[in-house]
Amino acid sequence: MVDFAGAHVVVTGGTGALGRAVVAALHAKGAVCHIPNFAEAELHSFDLAHDPRIHIARGVDLGDEQAVQAFYGALPALWASIHLAGGFAMAPVADISAADFTAQFRLNALSAFLCSRAAIAAMRLPFGADEIQVTASFGVATYPTDVTEWEAAGDWRFVDAS
Repeated sequence: MVDFAGAHVVVTGGTGALGRAVVAALHAKGAVCHIPNFAEAELHSFDLAHDPRIHIARGVDLGDEQAVQAFYGALPALWASIHLAGGFAMAPVADISAADFTAQFRLNALSAFLCSRAAIAAMRLPFGADEIQVTASFGVATYPTDVTEWEAAGDWRFVDAS
């Protein structure tokens, strides 16, 4: 089992739904979590916001190179950086504007690149550190588009809960 006691860990997206669960798990294991936050509204119901081992940097735009550099540059030596920030806009491709696409690219791909680059530079511990990226499977693989193809493939990882 990994000993997180006193380990400094960045969790981008740490005040979102998935991020809250990750932060809670790390906190329970003794980690010190550093969370860049851009969506102020997410903080209103974030139970750990005032915990002394939770450090929230407000107003950090992860799509802004200088903001990301400033955030990571102000941190102590990192043990890990977990990137969960992002989002999506569901629409048929024919209805997505170039501005919508650009916004999604900035929110997901650009922020992941900027945070990864800054995290790697900030990981100064002699024993090494970890970086974790989270993406949707659809971003890295081709999947069947028809339910019968899913049945044939025997792959039920994706469930339509609607």
